[in-house]
Amino acid sequence: MSQLEGGELVVRVLKEEGVKYIFTLCGGSIIPIYNACLDYDIKVIGVRNEQTASYMADAWGRLTRQPGICVVTSGPGHTNALTGLATAYLAHSPMILISGHCYLEDIEKDAFQEIDQVGMAAPVTKWSKLTLDVKRVPEYVATAFRQATSGKPGPVHLSIPRDIMEGKAEESAVTFVPPLKYRSQARIRGDSELIESAVRLLAQAERPAVIAGGGVHWSDANAALKEFIELTQIPLFTKEDEIGCVNKSFPLYFGLASRRNNDVAFKLEQADVVLVLGLRLDSRSLHGQPPFLGERMKLIRVDLTPEELGRNREHEIGIVGDMKSVLLDMIEAARKIDSWGKTAWLAELRTAREQYLARWDEIRHSDAKPVHPLRLCHEIEKVLDAEDTLVTDGGDIGQWAKVAFYSRHPSHWLTVGAIGGVGCGIPFALAAQLARPKHRTILLSGDGSFGFGAMEFDIAVKNSIPIVAVLSNDKYWGIIRHPQIARYGEERAIGTELGFTRYDKIVEALDGYGEFVQNPDDIAPAIKRALDSGVPACVNVMTEFANPMYSGSPGSV
Repeated sequence: MSQLEGGELVVRVLKEEGVKYIFTLCGGSIIPIYNACLDYDIKVIGVRNEQTASYMADAWGRLTRQPGICVVTSGPGHTNALTGLATAYLAHSPMILISGHCYLEDIEKDAFQEIDQVGMAAPVTKWSKLTLDVKRVPEYVATAFRQATSGKPGPVHLSIPRDIMEGKAEESAVTFVPPLKYRSQARIRGDSELIESAVRLLAQAERPAVIAGGGVHWSDANAALKEFIELTQIPLFTKEDEIGCVNKSFPLYFGLASRRNNDVAFKLEQADVVLVLGLRLDSRSLHGQPPFLGERMKLIRVDLTPEELGRNREHEIGIVGDMKSVLLDMIEAARKIDSWGKTAWLAELRTAREQYLARWDEIRHSDAKPVHPLRLCHEIEKVLDAEDTLVTDGGDIGQWAKVAFYSRHPSHWLTVGAIGGVGCGIPFALAAQLARPKHRTILLSGDGSFGFGAMEFDIAVKNSIPIVAVLSNDKYWGIIRHPQIARYGEERAIGTELGFTRYDKIVEALDGYGEFVQNPDDIAPAIKRALDSGVPACVNVMTEFANPMYSGSPGSV
């Protein structure tokens, strides 16, 4: 019987789980994994910074609902990956961070790159462990998959000491369990009486609304949600930065539940019954309090975890269950009721939507130079197909995108999520193109956020990943400079200047395709040429320094 190296044991489980890629930056403590990937036909995507690798694993998880795999070396490799881990944690995205580690015998001896990796990762993971026995490596990796995908999905971490990674075990002494035998595919059904009560309460409402969050995506409940909304004629909003709630635009969708990015969301304060599906009532929704939702509004909450119910705001009815199962049961209950469709309420919302869209029509078609960010977004819309993946990254341009892409539903739209950071755009785009290779990926990025990962275009070229980045280049860290000027005056606005940079030339120097655009009429043709180039590309557009804080207050969402 042959002996298997620890790194091979890791990769063998990855292969059983259907893993195609690992996202990584090389290091001495993880080369046994690289070696085994050659034998198991798993492609190693080596990047320039571990943060990129962790962001890519997060994006892979969001798009495929299967854990993305990030492999980094010990010490600084591990710490560099933590931002991506935290981003995935707040997005409930399944990913597995596998980190090299110092030798077991050297723990607590100030070993090379020795830090408390397990303790550092614990606050931003569902599960964080250190492997202690080479024979149990398959067990630990399998457990990582189970933890990442069970219940509410999320990131997990496993540190593997170098002597475990390089150690060997007799194949006969190691147990490999098929994936379907170490985790369940069962769905948690909601309480039938509570579901019936919730549907009756919605039917009795004069101004009902539904706000759907990421839990709908993770439960693969998109179709069930759409069917429920069309049956009940209840207006639907989706939460900012939540993905995959609805796949296609339809008349009962009224945009983001965001007072900052959607004037129609102000109407939510007037709703008398609101159904919240798979969504945290966090600071972005003012914790469910007025003025986001009305003081006398009756709240129905559905969540997979009971501890989320009642958090930040009391509910009239709280249902614990899987979104798809609960929605299917709600559909059956709703079919027994004839009194659906509050025409006056829907007409009011439609009027608000028409006024909201008309508000920006002039700017959307402006010929001003520098180009207004909304005009840039409008030109991108001309090029986007329904199945293209759109990634947005940046402060100001990220906010303008939420205004502009009103009817583009988020099933293939990636943003950073609840953590509110910048710099994820290029890694997200790279992973999206790998996850959906038959469809195009367009990144809309600010110039500041682009700088976080610009060198990853080298990785894109070397791995033939033809993403197209469209830059809104206004020469500032705008999302910070605006309040800086408002508080202290423009003469004291320091540390937020970026200046003029030909980012397109950087991409060209890395053997990609680049164009520099100043005229708004030239934007869409330039993007088309970039897409047709077949190589990673950058369209660098000079834009106006325009403040997107146009409605609500800075604290409203």
